[in-house]
Formats: sequence, structure tokens, C-alpha cells
Amino acid sequence: SRAKEALRSLSLAQVIKLLSEYEHKKPSIRNPSGFIYKTALRWSEGNSAVEEDDPFGSVPQQPPEQRTPQQEMEIEALMNRHNLNDAARSLLRQLSHRTAVRI
Repeated sequence: SRAKEALRSLSLAQVIKLLSEYEHKKPSIRNPSGFIYKTALRWSEGNSAVEEDDPFGSVPQQPPEQRTPQQEMEIEALMNRHNLNDAARSLLRQLSHRTAVRI
């Protein structure tokens, strides 16, 4: 889809920030693919809200929803399988279970 292609043009930090923004705004988003496509397109054209010197600082620092122990284990297993670095692990732990698994 166009949204997937647009996401591929972004850095990992931008994708995580975009999905985090989506997660926080999703009750008011009528067209999720359109939101992701337009935001990714705007950011890939140089209008990104992610700072180069602190790419992870702009992700909202809110605790994720309460997760079950099984959900925590699933996220940890996925992070281990993909050999994510500490920065990526920290970011995924801040997201909802669903968003973290989708990334």
C-alpha cells in the first residue's frame, strides 16, 4: 500500500515516532492509512518533527498500557530475535503492545 511505501522512506526513529503519534491520536483518525501516508510523505520531504541530534527524544515519554506477562515475554522475544539495540528496545517498551509487535 501507499502507506507502507511511504514508511520505507523514513528512518527507524521517524517510523517509531509516527506510530507513537498514531497510537495517541487513533481515536480521532478516520483513515489510518491516509494519516500514516500523509505524515510519512510530509516527513520524508524534510518537515520531520524528529531532531537529528536526538532522534529518540521526541517520542512521548508515557508509560504503556498495562501488559500481561505473556505480552511482555512476546515483546522481549521479538526484540531478541531481531537483535535490536538498547535505544530501539527502550522505544518499543514505551509503546503499546500492539504497536510494539507491529513494528
